[in-house]
Amino acid sequence: MFRVCWISAFHFLCWETILYSLPSQVSLSTSSQNDTSIQNENFSTTEEVLHSSNKESFTSIFIPTAETISANSSTNTEHMVSKLDIDLINNQSSLIDDALHPYIPFVSPATANSSKGTISSTTTTTTSSSFDNPDSKPNEVFLRKPPMHLMLYPFPENSTTTMTSRTGAISSATDSYADGLKPDKDFQLEHAYHMLKMHYTTDNYTETASSTEAELENSETNFPQQQCEAALPGCHCFDFEVVAGIYCDSIDFFHANRLIDIFEPNETFEVTLNGEGVLRRGTFKGLIVYRVFLQGLMEVEDGVFDGVYRLRRFHVRFSSLKTIPDFRPISQSLRIVHMDNGQLTSVEGPGLTNLPLLTTLSMVNNSIRMVHPLAFQGTENIIIFDLSRNLLSSLPPDTFSPWKKLKKVVLSYNRLLHVDRLFQVANPRFIFLDFNNLTDLDSVLYPDMDQVETLDLSHNPIVEVSNSSFKGRVNATRFIYLDHCRIRSFDVAHYAELTQLTELDLSYNAIEVIEHQTVEFGYNLQLDLTGNRITEFNAELSFNVKRVFLTGNLLTSLGRALRYSQMEDVLLGDNLISSVLASDLIGVFNVRALDLQGNRITEVESVALSTLRRDLGILDLSRNQIKRLGGCVRFLGALVSLNLTANLIENFDEGEFTGLNELTALYLGQNHIATLGLELQQLPQLQHLVVSHNRIRTMHVDHIPKNLEFLYLEENPFKCDCELLAFLMHLNATSIPETDVPLCLQPDFPEATGCPYPCSCACSTSEDHYIEVDCGRRNLSEIPVLFPNTTDETSRFISVTLPRSSIEGPFYLEDEIGALDLSNNRLSVVDEARLPVTLRVLRLDSNFLTIPLVPQSMAQLKSISLGNNPWTCDCDTLLFKKWILSKSDMVVDPNSTMCGPGNLVGRVIWLMMDIDLCPTDVGFYVSLAFAALSFCLLLAGVKIAWTRWSVQVRVWLYSKGVTWAKERDMDGEKHFDAFLSFSHKDSNFVIEQIVNVVEKRAPNVRLCLHYKHFLPGEFITDNILNAVHNSKRTVLILSRNFLESEWCLLEFRAAHVQALRDRVHRVVVIKVGELPDELMDPVLRLYLESTTYLTWGEGNFWDNFLYVLPTSTTCKPSLTLSIMDPLKK
Repeated sequence: MFRVCWISAFHFLCWETILYSLPSQVSLSTSSQNDTSIQNENFSTTEEVLHSSNKESFTSIFIPTAETISANSSTNTEHMVSKLDIDLINNQSSLIDDALHPYIPFVSPATANSSKGTISSTTTTTTSSSFDNPDSKPNEVFLRKPPMHLMLYPFPENSTTTMTSRTGAISSATDSYADGLKPDKDFQLEHAYHMLKMHYTTDNYTETASSTEAELENSETNFPQQQCEAALPGCHCFDFEVVAGIYCDSIDFFHANRLIDIFEPNETFEVTLNGEGVLRRGTFKGLIVYRVFLQGLMEVEDGVFDGVYRLRRFHVRFSSLKTIPDFRPISQSLRIVHMDNGQLTSVEGPGLTNLPLLTTLSMVNNSIRMVHPLAFQGTENIIIFDLSRNLLSSLPPDTFSPWKKLKKVVLSYNRLLHVDRLFQVANPRFIFLDFNNLTDLDSVLYPDMDQVETLDLSHNPIVEVSNSSFKGRVNATRFIYLDHCRIRSFDVAHYAELTQLTELDLSYNAIEVIEHQTVEFGYNLQLDLTGNRITEFNAELSFNVKRVFLTGNLLTSLGRALRYSQMEDVLLGDNLISSVLASDLIGVFNVRALDLQGNRITEVESVALSTLRRDLGILDLSRNQIKRLGGCVRFLGALVSLNLTANLIENFDEGEFTGLNELTALYLGQNHIATLGLELQQLPQLQHLVVSHNRIRTMHVDHIPKNLEFLYLEENPFKCDCELLAFLMHLNATSIPETDVPLCLQPDFPEATGCPYPCSCACSTSEDHYIEVDCGRRNLSEIPVLFPNTTDETSRFISVTLPRSSIEGPFYLEDEIGALDLSNNRLSVVDEARLPVTLRVLRLDSNFLTIPLVPQSMAQLKSISLGNNPWTCDCDTLLFKKWILSKSDMVVDPNSTMCGPGNLVGRVIWLMMDIDLCPTDVGFYVSLAFAALSFCLLLAGVKIAWTRWSVQVRVWLYSKGVTWAKERDMDGEKHFDAFLSFSHKDSNFVIEQIVNVVEKRAPNVRLCLHYKHFLPGEFITDNILNAVHNSKRTVLILSRNFLESEWCLLEFRAAHVQALRDRVHRVVVIKVGELPDELMDPVLRLYLESTTYLTWGEGNFWDNFLYVLPTSTTCKPSLTLSIMDPLKK
């Protein structure tokens, strides 16, 4: 069972990206060891886990919806999600989808395999490793290159809103990134790109408090939720057991706090205020606030935090604040400050001083131009510092010096010209300086920055990487991003000390040539050189290099790029490569994915990929100029996905997909394929087949592998006839749901004629799938006009029945009729010239026919009924009798074919003696017979003497130009002198050694050849029968390949049968090489034993061969079409 689908390829991508892109709405629970500096903290929530961005820690992601939150509001839950978050999920998902769907992280197959599982809508306990743990192993996560399984594998039928992945815990360095997106589309795209990069490189980084804290125990009494909402009109209240949630929209929370008595001193609150214009002094007085969310804030009064028992997290976004509030009154509880998407212009004043517990400070997307040197005095425990998307051109040199625990610095999207001494003392693990104006790489880093794991300097006008840029500075770094800079060269010496480097991104620079050198730095290195101007790649890649991306360069050949390497993934798309040679892949092993899409490839050598046959799982050759595969993918036993989209392929050679036993996805869209043959039956595991945007007119059940699940057929010029209907009926019979499949519930009869009146039309259930036109029992006196505008393509699909009518004739029928029933009519004469030459079945029984009918022109006729007619029996009937005897397998009613009125009435014609049909003077015949016998004896004597030498004499005379020495052929009506039958594997030999010589030495000999005269779209059997029928000789190039080809043996049988029927020696055999006896067809063996054949290479071969070939009296036509047309007639 399989499913026929036409769905957008990006449908799944968009949904999966949404799962990757909602940091502030993701709900997780963790269990980890507490850092010593925060073991005494009293609060734990999802946000801390998200800020840690430890991808290896998480195994579960849950995207809540409004229904989920509502369902969990009254039950025990671990989801700390505010109403504002619910609105953001519901309202901004389309924006996030649009922003993020081009950026899909690249997950290594090992990671992908390890992350398979099942997810429920509830959170799951996960294990996270502390960033202080030196034994923690980084997870292999690679950024921004779409995974090959998403590029080449089919997309799932339905997307899902839950997923499991070790790489799933994507969050912003500030939890307001995703839910703080501006309407500006450029902002969304840049942010999405930045967010994915930043969080896919911060592995093993976690700063998580205890998942259960002593001071956040369940309250003994439930929070009065209904009383809260009644007392606070416009607010929504939630009881999360450990905290009481309040969401208010455009109300004065200050006065509400004063007027109601639901705020007990020992209750912990999470408060979200949307549209609170002024945050008044005393708004939270006397409260324990775990987290406060403020949106649209315009002013904060002095002393707003006076009297607050505790406030741990402060979030404000989309505010009009110009200055920073004074947080010092809550210095003993405040841990996290977010003031994102606002209008701050500077960081100064005492507001952020003397905050010993502050660990996270985020002021993303403001207009900050200046940071005062003393703005952070007394805040020694900062871990995350994010001032991205501001207008900073510099920072005070010693800003980071007091922060001994600093782990992540995000200064992306500013105007920094330099970072003098910023990192002279500080040694963070993650540094993001992308999208700035830095030009000197050497001035950014300092010696012994051995904690740095990720360094992002992309999108800066950096021109050069020198020997001193990284030497002795960031030796332990794992990720370096220098993409979209102005770097012009690549020298491995610059990176020699980076032994732990796993990703080096130099994409979209100005590199033109990769000089001869050996790339051996790093560990399981991914080298990204996408989008440069590389014309030559002369480097050698050591075993340390596992992935190389060279997409979008100017390479004209593979050259030395892959030789003697053991990479796993190779991307070489969108270059100028014209061919793939075996020499390009010498010594290449372990390649699992090879992307060569978007080049100019016309040829892949048949053995070019042989070294990859045990490992290659994904091969992308789409968007090239390939016309035939030439066996290049045969026996790639590990291949799972093959993409041949947008090439020039018309058909496949015999056995093209042999050995692809693991192939599950085959993409053949946007080619020139007219029909699918039996080659796909060689793919036992094929599940996904794309043949959209081709030239396919019909489909056969035999073309479809049994295990197929998805079939893409859109944009093909399907002909809705009975043959296609049989295919669709097969789909329905197997309970396959139809999706955009051509609905051919009845045949599409040609033009607008419909079924001829007053007949009825239907499709037959036979294998030939005829259109059955039933005009019987309607008292018709003449045959109605049958589809006068039909094309030759329908010729074998129409069956006409006209029994029990009143037709007397004459009539004329077009050649589209395959079966004709004219029984039980009033026909007295039938002119063979008026009958279709394509007839296979003809019924003329029970009429008034008297003149014997001996069909000669209907080569495809298989069945004829002639009984119950008053046939005239005289001397002229002798030929009719002999014809009946010779066609005993064709005439279905010989015992009913009897003589009409007269002396022989009722006699069965084929049982009568000749003398009964034609009685004459016996004596005359005896004398005539004696004379004839004497003459024959005389001729026999002469013949015996002549036979011994006549052939040699005639051959010798003909070779000397005496044309009368050769016997003339009687088949003057044949369109070809010889049909050349050979295996396609012997094509080169036949064309060069036989066809070219014949055309040169005997230009008047007309040869029928597969590749010239077989009609595309016809059944192969029909082409073979037509070729044999319309050729005076059939020449068999008998080789081992011939014996192994089923089609070649079929051509021999067809020629042999034709010769037996015509009683003419039509078959000429040329034996090439030794022939294994075990491969010999029994009929062919008997034929060779009983006839004379030619042997290639023997003496006088060409004299003998040219002698046995008939010679046309006219020259060959100059156009191929004029030769092809007779085959169809």
